[in-house]
Amino acid sequence: MKVLIIGSGFMGTSLALKLKQKNSEASVSCIEQNSVAKAEVDQSDIYDETYHEFNEVSDSYDAVIVCTNIAEVKNNVEKCQEKFSSSTLITDISSTKKHISTLINQGYVSSHPICGSEQSGPTTANADVFDSARVVVVGHDVERVKNFWQSLGCSIFEMDARTHDKFFGYLSHLPHLMAFAFDKLTESIPHRDDLMPESSRELLRLGKANEDLWNEIFKDNKEILDESVIEFVKHLTNTKN
Repeated sequence: MKVLIIGSGFMGTSLALKLKQKNSEASVSCIEQNSVAKAEVDQSDIYDETYHEFNEVSDSYDAVIVCTNIAEVKNNVEKCQEKFSSSTLITDISSTKKHISTLINQGYVSSHPICGSEQSGPTTANADVFDSARVVVVGHDVERVKNFWQSLGCSIFEMDARTHDKFFGYLSHLPHLMAFAFDKLTESIPHRDDLMPESSRELLRLGKANEDLWNEIFKDNKEILDESVIEFVKHLTNTKN
């Protein structure tokens, strides 16, 4: 199997490692436009080929997985649809779907692996994050994308784009927003890191995630996130009283 990863960050490179772990004969290449990140992957033996620009790659891949930041996903998917034939599986791993809802309505199938880490960058990649991972697929004709993830040992769930964004807006994006706020609220408290209880420490761990990445998620899912914050504040006030 010949796979192209677009974006060699933590998730993209962890996926590359898992692909090779599952199939020692798999050929996995990547496109990485960030010069620092590309230098890091060039020094490793994870990828068979690394490229800096999209026009450098051939059109002979079995699968292309877009693992870039949300702001770059739609453009990359559209370029893939133009370059590769219908025999090439194309999907992404973004945490929100509003930004690509028009493509989904046109027949594109998006993915969302429910795994990850507060760490970032290719040097921290770990194939184990995909062990028994759950993956949500969003679209209509989803069988090929489901088969790809199932070949890695993942469990599959299906949702439409709106349901996906509301579900994860409440159960993932809101908790991360709370974690960032909690980190800022408590950062000036003396001996915080030394004496913090374990329950609070876990919230603080979430607050150390890649803030740029999460700001993109918050922006794309703003409508639902605003709704969830209003409802949470109501419950918080009622519980306090």
